[in-house]
Amino acid sequence: MKNKFAIMGIALIIIISLGIGYVAFQQFPLKSPENKYANPNALINPDWLEDNLNDPNIRIIDFSYDYYDGHIKNSVFVDWIDDTTDPEDVERYTIAKKEAIENLLSRIGVTEDTTIILVDDLQNRLSMRMFWVLKYYGHEDIRILDGGRVAWEDSGMSYTDEIPEIIETNYEVAKVNEQHRIKFDFIKNNFDNPDIVLIDNRGSAQYSGEKAGAVYNTGEKHKRKGHIPGAINVPWNDNLNKDNIFKSYQELLKEYEDKGITKDKFVITYCNEGLHAAASWFVLSELLGYPKVAVYDESMAEWANRDDVPMTMGPNP
Repeated sequence: MKNKFAIMGIALIIIISLGIGYVAFQQFPLKSPENKYANPNALINPDWLEDNLNDPNIRIIDFSYDYYDGHIKNSVFVDWIDDTTDPEDVERYTIAKKEAIENLLSRIGVTEDTTIILVDDLQNRLSMRMFWVLKYYGHEDIRILDGGRVAWEDSGMSYTDEIPEIIETNYEVAKVNEQHRIKFDFIKNNFDNPDIVLIDNRGSAQYSGEKAGAVYNTGEKHKRKGHIPGAINVPWNDNLNKDNIFKSYQELLKEYEDKGITKDKFVITYCNEGLHAAASWFVLSELLGYPKVAVYDESMAEWANRDDVPMTMGPNP
């Protein structure tokens, strides 16, 4: 009889343990490391943002020109050209100088400890670019609303026309991360280096030379067609699903590795003017964890308008 009760007791313990394990799994489902982005905080969804709208340590930046017709509560408008471009080189859309970024962040009430949320209505393009700008100037906590305004609207979230009151700060850039930006001379001397991979983030027609490249914010066409010899074409929007949500870690890693873009390489991205080049920089650096990634900010607005550097035509590197 004692053995019978002992067996029943053991069985009960097993059943309870399995039940607890099942509940724990439901509440805290196991997630393979391969399913997680290298920087798990780089992307947020509308639910997370709605839950944190009133957090005083968050500053939401909206790049949409429809901002004044309605925007996410407590967000501020930033003009992606006027506020983040060097006015002395606006035709090439190069990054604004340190003082200009300090003034911008001070004006919108950002401190060194602020969590900055980036939102746009151009398929994450402006958010990825600003993410790079902020990383270059040393800001740490930056996140993108995955899918931008479209995702917010598709989730049934509301807008407001109320402009938030901002207490200005005195933001100072403590460190410039020069490793995130590459200049012309480095590309000229290293484009055929086997340890370096160049990514052309433009569409295939501009990459091949079928179509002339042009600066995104001015429409001005470049003098020469084609791409830098050896550069691999990864159109910027290949990083996204059709709904403008970023592809999964596994999908992105496979797409890049299949093209020979691996983590052991120093990867340099370019496009027409540095805007779309931020797409692969963001994906490789933040989502996939590639250790050495930089943007050639002047991109083809510089390279394709010079006569002293090579270019090649066609669909292949």
